[in-house]
Amino acid sequence: MELRIRPVVQVALAIALMAGIGRIAPAPAVELSWLTAVLATGSLAFLFAPAVRFSREKTTVDPVHPERAERLVTGGLYRVSRNPMYVGMALLLGAVAAWGFAWGHLAVIALFIWWMTRFHIIPEERALEARFGEEYRDYKANVRRWV
Repeated sequence: MELRIRPVVQVALAIALMAGIGRIAPAPAVELSWLTAVLATGSLAFLFAPAVRFSREKTTVDPVHPERAERLVTGGLYRVSRNPMYVGMALLLGAVAAWGFAWGHLAVIALFIWWMTRFHIIPEERALEARFGEEYRDYKANVRRWV
């Protein structure tokens, strides 16, 4: 892996950055609690359902060591996204942004998506392709990276 900082730590850093931006550029007088609830609920689904599937498949969920995967997981949310847990993290950042909106929050979300793609997803894809070969290439050809 190119980056060994766990994604959960990176999400926490992004949330801290969003909190700092919220203090520097306070939220406008817009009530977005309904959007916060929708995004937070979606986030939980995209974070926990894949973890349960990995457990059932008896394979690793460790994003720092994808080469340790015992089998390729392609069911459930993995039919609509190759990276549903990262989608869940982005949705969580969206919920945080909606909770105390500041325009800079959108930049943090975009930066997070770029960062995760560059430093986690692309290296994970290389490792999974090396591990599962044609099976992973077929999967990759049929399922989008994000959504």
